[in-house]
Amino acid sequence: MFLFMVGMWVSPQRVFRYPFQGFYFVALGIQLVSALIGLLGLKELGLAVSETHRPEMVVTSGVYSFVRHPQYLAAIIAHIGFSFERVALDSLLLTPLVVTIIYIICRKEEVELVREFGDEYKRYQKRVPMFFSGLRR
Repeated sequence: MFLFMVGMWVSPQRVFRYPFQGFYFVALGIQLVSALIGLLGLKELGLAVSETHRPEMVVTSGVYSFVRHPQYLAAIIAHIGFSFERVALDSLLLTPLVVTIIYIICRKEEVELVREFGDEYKRYQKRVPMFFSGLRR
């Protein structure tokens, strides 16, 4: 995913024109929102986040009270923002694929989280959406 985003970022060709003068700044705003969501998620988890770190409890405060996977949501928003910023229609058209891949990753992670935290995580799943309100699975 990261390499895909980097490849899109450095892609020199523009596929469509900016529809209005400030469009570039709208795209940058989208990217800033993405960064903020990702950083708020990391703030709640603390510095102990790593591939080998085993969480001791379900984090439900801060941004995690609104969305279960803020870093993945940030990646989706960043993908859209980069697509707009680079004016890359082909990349924007791949957004459903990016969202699907991230969704599959999240579902697999949540199986592990339910296994580790049981009913506590199941209650959290019922209360807080995975990405967006209305998409609670």
